Amino acid sequence: MPITGKVKTWLNVRGVRKAVREATIPPLEKAAAIVAVTAQESMFGRGTSTVSRLKAPPSPPGTPPAVKLATLKGSIKFALSGAFTVLVGPGSVAFYGHFHEFGSAGGKIPPRPFMLPALRVSVKSFPGLFRNIKIRRTPTGRIVHNSGGLRP
Repeated sequence: MPITGKVKTWLNVRGVRKAVREATIPPLEKAAAIVAVTAQESMFGRGTSTVSRLKAPPSPPGTPPAVKLATLKGSIKFALSGAFTVLVGPGSVAFYGHFHEFGSAGGKIPPRPFMLPALRVSVKSFPGLFRNIKIRRTPTGRIVHNSGGLRP
């Protein structure tokens, strides 16, 4: 004779989603830092002194921009921008980073991309960053785990 019964459960969906968001912040920040450092390292100086770098010709089109004063290189930052999103790129100090990446409208400045190539190189390391996220170690994750995540 089969045993039958009804069980009513409740899943803390909001809590689980919030815990996942909290747990992905450190890997997202690490991924952004990898992209930023890769972009910075792709830029190189032409010459040993500031004077010789300022007089040096620009880098060839299609290659990362050459470092002259390191303003662009030093302005590459990252910041979280909402859930599961991070922005990486030059700040407002180096507004001309856009022209280097995509070229100017009139074609006077040819594209010298540095952010997209950095992302393409860095993306290979992203799965490892998210492989062992610790949801239970987040404040919300502890609450959800201690409550069982389910309520009868």
